Amino acid sequence: MGLFVTPDIGVILQTFIIYKKCLLLIIITINGINNYALAQNLPLIPMPVHLTKGTGSFIITSRTAIIVPQGYFSNEAEQLNQIIGKGLSRRLKITNASAPRAIQLVYNASITAPEAYDLKITNSKITISAGSQAGIFHAIETIRQLLPVGIENRIIYKQLALLVL
Repeated sequence: MGLFVTPDIGVILQTFIIYKKCLLLIIITINGINNYALAQNLPLIPMPVHLTKGTGSFIITSRTAIIVPQGYFSNEAEQLNQIIGKGLSRRLKITNASAPRAIQLVYNASITAPEAYDLKITNSKITISAGSQAGIFHAIETIRQLLPVGIENRIIYKQLALLVL
């Protein structure tokens, strides 16, 4: 008669968990490399008329505020907050008052094309200017494309970084 060995189920489960963690780490690493490569090329749809990449990034944390002008763009601020909130697992403060390291929505009557916008990202502030709600909406969609793709899959980050533009 042959020798029959019963496997230790605890050892099998521990090995499975280790393999699962390794696979997850590999997937996250590959995703991060892909996100970095895409960010360097900035495949934005539609591609902005003018685009200048700078150096550094603006870091969005739970302490970042969204500043809206009184009477303008409150719905668009909520939309931006929902997008960012998925990535941070919490919503940002929306205010009419100035705040440090903020995302500011600005009404600019000199931007007359209905879907046009001006997006400036510095190390200390994001400014979205437009003459219409549609312009702000399109700027927010550009920001959405610059954020890590993982937020669409509800991956939670401690902070979100946007390249300086």
